[in-house]
Amino acid sequence: MKSAFLRVVGILLTLTVMLGAFTACGGGEEPKKDASSLDNGNVITVEEQGSEEELTAVREELIKKKEIKGFGEIDKMELYENGVRTTSDKYVQVKDNKKIYYSGDLKRVVNYTDGYILDMPADWAPDFSVSTARAEYKNDEVTLVVTDETDSIGIYGNTEEALKAMFRYINKKDYIDANRIEFREDEYTQFNEDFSLYVLRLHLEDCLEGTKSYYTYAVFYNELKITYMMFKCVDDRDFAEVYNTYQSIYEKGAPIDTLSYPEGGSDSWNEETKALYDRFMTTDHVIWGMVNGNIEQHPLKRQYPILEKQLEHKFEVVTSYSDQMSFDFDVDAAREIYDDGRIVQFTYHFAYDYGNSNTMGGTSSMLDVYRGECDEYFRKFAKSVVELGKPMLLRLNNEMNSDWTTWSATNAMNDPDIFVETWQRMYNILEEEGANQYLIWVWNPQGHSTGPVFNWNDLRMYFPGAKYVHMLGLTGYNFGDEYQWTSFGDMYQALSDYYTPYFGEWSWIIGEFGCSDSSENPEHENRKAEWITEMFDCFEQNRFPNIKSAVWFNGNDYDGAGNITHEIALGRDAESRAAFKEGLDRTQ
Repeated sequence: MKSAFLRVVGILLTLTVMLGAFTACGGGEEPKKDASSLDNGNVITVEEQGSEEELTAVREELIKKKEIKGFGEIDKMELYENGVRTTSDKYVQVKDNKKIYYSGDLKRVVNYTDGYILDMPADWAPDFSVSTARAEYKNDEVTLVVTDETDSIGIYGNTEEALKAMFRYINKKDYIDANRIEFREDEYTQFNEDFSLYVLRLHLEDCLEGTKSYYTYAVFYNELKITYMMFKCVDDRDFAEVYNTYQSIYEKGAPIDTLSYPEGGSDSWNEETKALYDRFMTTDHVIWGMVNGNIEQHPLKRQYPILEKQLEHKFEVVTSYSDQMSFDFDVDAAREIYDDGRIVQFTYHFAYDYGNSNTMGGTSSMLDVYRGECDEYFRKFAKSVVELGKPMLLRLNNEMNSDWTTWSATNAMNDPDIFVETWQRMYNILEEEGANQYLIWVWNPQGHSTGPVFNWNDLRMYFPGAKYVHMLGLTGYNFGDEYQWTSFGDMYQALSDYYTPYFGEWSWIIGEFGCSDSSENPEHENRKAEWITEMFDCFEQNRFPNIKSAVWFNGNDYDGAGNITHEIALGRDAESRAAFKEGLDRTQ
């Protein structure tokens, strides 16, 4: 998979070339830029031109005999350029092109940028809006996701290792037994003289009626290429007639995305919550927060006063975590925070036991949420939010694009849509209970790359939709390990480069972050103060104007024996505290 940064750069460069080529080839008027809003609040940035008859007309100039061999008589066809259908009868190589031939109740998709041909039922509607990551074809009963995973061969060393990373958990007996999954098929075969085929079939049991809970994974691979398919369906259906039509073709053109994520706030907010959001949007300096004990530990009486006295600064954002999904939110302790003129950022995790929330390959509480078995927890939390009656930042299932959180796709059927649908499920329940008038929802990935590193697991696949999210959260730590030391500026420049094309209108909060000196590499020891000074230089220069708030993780990481592995807390490091105080003095 191409790195996130390179994909963005590639998109921008291709767009520049594309616009010139469009004019040079006499392609007609540029498509309208009128936004087309989707149900989840996202927007398709270009719209189709022409009538349905014109968009599906058979254009002899576009038909290639090799592409339609053995398919049947063509009764209509579509040409997609950069994510939308066009009436053009010319193929422009620098564009993102997909072609679809129709014959009776079947269609043949020719995806040039991902390099495959595939036959499927004619009513499976295509979605090429995030073409740099995946193509999707679906109706009410079936969803098919197809991705090109060729780059993973180089990332993991070879095809065999890439496949192991791809199916790290979901085809293992322990995972299947722990998550009420029915195992149906697991087979490696030789597809043809060029490709092998791996097929895995699973059924996620006890789901709500109408849930697409039957999964079929079909992966075509050789030493040089991997094409991944995931079918999910409402019933036990055999998709061999679809995936067995797979043909590999030479890749042409470059993928272009047409999806955008507009900032829009929420109509559910009361005036106090809207005022807080507006403050985050318009502040001319960073609003600081700290992780220094959960609210039920009454941190304002213990942890906060000492450090705040040393730094001569009041940390407005108090971050707290749920210890389990069924926790009791301490309304009285939260009210203490607000009575002291502060704000709560609450991080809620879909985990039965916070201490085991990072245990992978075992029970995935995310799947139980997907089954609808955890709604009572959300309603209980909603009632506490309403009882508190104060605006709160709700950071749900942070660092989801990882291979260490149980709410990640790699631990949930390799399906990021489960993350999206469970987020939306909780949001809608809290809306029903009247809690969303107080909540600013924060979507907070880890960095900008995913683990495992595959296009089906692309970070953007986890985005619940602009209707359900109000702020972008960032997380990036410098752990100063034996291999690498990364400055704040370099780290957050990479994040800014990735997120700005998508979320440039949004308010950003660093949901948690910090720097640790290394005990492994002498060259990295005693550099935390230097890192902190450079961080405040970036804020003073307004290098990252979207970052409106930042939450320092004032804690440490420990090994199994209780030894500090990463000392991020400022308490024992007078030089770092002095650097932090000096930075606050000149930027606040």
